[in-house]
Amino acid sequence: MDDAGAAVTGALRSDVSKLIADAVRLLGDPDGELASLEATLEEPLTLAVAGHTSAGKSTLVNALIGHRVAPTAATECTRVVTWYRFGQQQREVICRDGSRRPLWLVADPQSSEPRLPDDLPVPEATIERLDVPLSFERLRQLTVIDTPGLSGDEGLARQTETLLASGAADVLLFVFGGAEIRETESAVINDFRRRTRSRYTFPANAIGALSRADTYPGPDPLTTATAVADGHAARFRRQLAGVLPVMGRLAETTESAAFNQTHTDALHTIAALRQDQRLRMLRTASRFQESAVLTQAQLPRARRTELVERLAIQGIREFSAPGYASSSTPALYSAMRRTSGMAVLLRRINSLFVNAGAVHKATRILAEVERLARRPEVTKHVRDEVLDGIEVLRSSDALHTLNELRALAALYSGACTVGDDSTRGALLRLFEEVDPASRLGCATDDPAQFASAAATAVNVWQAYANTAVDSGAREIARTAVRSASIIRRSLEHSR
Repeated sequence: MDDAGAAVTGALRSDVSKLIADAVRLLGDPDGELASLEATLEEPLTLAVAGHTSAGKSTLVNALIGHRVAPTAATECTRVVTWYRFGQQQREVICRDGSRRPLWLVADPQSSEPRLPDDLPVPEATIERLDVPLSFERLRQLTVIDTPGLSGDEGLARQTETLLASGAADVLLFVFGGAEIRETESAVINDFRRRTRSRYTFPANAIGALSRADTYPGPDPLTTATAVADGHAARFRRQLAGVLPVMGRLAETTESAAFNQTHTDALHTIAALRQDQRLRMLRTASRFQESAVLTQAQLPRARRTELVERLAIQGIREFSAPGYASSSTPALYSAMRRTSGMAVLLRRINSLFVNAGAVHKATRILAEVERLARRPEVTKHVRDEVLDGIEVLRSSDALHTLNELRALAALYSGACTVGDDSTRGALLRLFEEVDPASRLGCATDDPAQFASAAATAVNVWQAYANTAVDSGAREIARTAVRSASIIRRSLEHSR
């Protein structure tokens, strides 16, 4: 976060702290509810990853964290709610009776990297959750909660439903298992939206992902998966700020830096085959592992299995193609990361959740203070004073980010379209970026030119708002006007 962004976040936290202090003075706080709210201001945002059994949740969790810590397999691996947070404390099993047991990471048999064990030290039925502090940079601002699947085992599904109902998660990443929407998936998505409706009038705190985008039929699985994701986004446009296709295995491998020169050499060996031989060999993962087209000396079975686990069969097909026959490891890594779709998903998570973390926390606190102020025993005079303070804060520049999130949600989900690609790109840049110069597309450090760019942006978006036919597009343009105006005022104050 740049200095300007940090200053806004600091000012917002100060304003919210003052509001809480005023609420304590006016409402009292015998149960410590308001005091506990203030403590959450300094905590990282909590992101729950939920979805159907074997949808690829844990694979995506590893990609989010940037390390292969969560066990993954073709069947459901996450059997207990698991919190991954930043820290260096002892990892623990937290039991339902309040007791705690140490939890030790084990070495992965293939990579020797530390990961959670397959077997836990106590029966699963006695466990409330796993607490896994890790000193990974991505966890500084985002605590990630891996949850059991929503089908197959009622006990596992109930854990996820209970977690989401408890309000422990600030935001949700819902992982779809395929093209067909299951009733349990719809129920969880709708319930999360319903429970957070008092905070947001739009889907600001939930997005979707299609994690197995490389498994769809046809010569171009990603194109098929993108169409499926777009369909899911349209169906859940009131609940999710869009749905993105992701090649889960490829994402996990690239984000955890689990691709190396050995894998490059193996892909080059496959690429050296005649095209018809290569395509026959790579029809399925099992055919690839058993094929005699390459001898065990040329490509050992263990290496083939490792490639399947790292890239999936579609990844092997794509990156052993003739066009990559001489690509270096860094070049392959960059192409894989781009193809996986994870960079786009991470950007969206940063834009909607991480960069706006203080806003999400503040919005949650304001909704809770409002709930307390509306209790029947509170006098009208006190209620009005508290609600006035909430309204002032909600309409402040510090919380204008919430309006920007509304615009992003509409653009991401397809609920609203705006002009051509250039117009859409300028709006996304203004709402997604944090640095003021980047938001305006301004490449200069000259204060006068910077101020001129801000003034121009105000005029451009005001003109767009005045002429837009669609009401949604007008609203987004008005949001852009205010965003550019806030930047312009901040420049004037800094002179």
